[in-house]
Amino acid sequence: MASTLGMLCPGSRPAHGALGRQIQQQFRHSSRRMGAALSCAVLFTFIYYTPFSAVAAVETVSAKCESGESETTCTCSEGANGDAADVTTLSQKQNVLKLDCQASLKCAPENLGNKVCEAKAEEFTNCNVELCNLLAGKPPVSWTPVPEKRNNQGESKSLTVPPQNFPFVDEQFAVGCKASDNGKKCTFTVTLAARPTARDGQTVTCAYGASSNQSHQKIKLNPTQNSFTLVCGEKGKVLPTRYEEGFCSSGLKGDEESCEGSYTSVLPGYEAKWWSKHDADNSYTLSIPNDKFPAEEAKLVVGCRQKPSSDPAKGATAAAVSSTVCNVDVTIEASSSASLSSRREDVFGLLAGAAVMTVFAHRV
Repeated sequence: MASTLGMLCPGSRPAHGALGRQIQQQFRHSSRRMGAALSCAVLFTFIYYTPFSAVAAVETVSAKCESGESETTCTCSEGANGDAADVTTLSQKQNVLKLDCQASLKCAPENLGNKVCEAKAEEFTNCNVELCNLLAGKPPVSWTPVPEKRNNQGESKSLTVPPQNFPFVDEQFAVGCKASDNGKKCTFTVTLAARPTARDGQTVTCAYGASSNQSHQKIKLNPTQNSFTLVCGEKGKVLPTRYEEGFCSSGLKGDEESCEGSYTSVLPGYEAKWWSKHDADNSYTLSIPNDKFPAEEAKLVVGCRQKPSSDPAKGATAAAVSSTVCNVDVTIEASSSASLSSRREDVFGLLAGAAVMTVFAHRV
């Protein structure tokens, strides 16, 4: 058809060539515009349908605590959104906490030293909880500056708790990082894990943390070691409450006012004065006179539980942290003389019985 048109209109070929080139140029231009429009549409679709959290994640870094062998580091970046928070635990084995506030952030509360905030504090103002009051022995523990490694940007401080000063109950406090306008950026809730219950010779010192009582403590009494001491401490209460009137025969749950075990049933001649209380450390000592040990071995269970906090301000915190009961299994060994006397009586009874049987047999 093109050749026919060429023959009929000889001048049409040059015009057709120019028109073709113009059409091709317009097509290429339109293609580029369509490609650009398509790219914009794709980009718009990606941004519109991508979850906001995925985009925000590029700018916002959450508060984070990471634990090492003996040190935990809690880090807060300047991009944190103000609601960032994390939790961590200090224990006798992991007793160092480093607070790392990056960029222009500062440690909170202000002038972080020997005072921290309550665990439930909403702001970093009026933080008057003294660290020493959360620890045993009230040691002079304080946060200390950490040498900066980022060209003097931000602020870092470290807290070291001596293992021997960990509390007898789980305690909590809060620290964090704030911006230059005092706006809160990150909050870190720290649990001071209570020490474990410990036995030293014939003395058991009770603790009440969530992990303090993984097993029962065991004590043996005999004429050579005829006494033991149960230390409940200022945080504890003895179990059963009427400990000098009776004992428990199984594990304590924590609500025992009294138990059905009768001392006289296992310790003939028992007197309440065998128990003595020491107010200085809220401890209780059971001493059995050497000549009053039973003829047969006896067992009993006593212990301590955490008493309710007398500080209303710490009530919510204390309730939020679970406590455990300190159980002590006491074995009272039989007296060697009583046991020997009992065996002699048994032998005498057997001999007497044999003699009677012999006489009876001869008469028959």
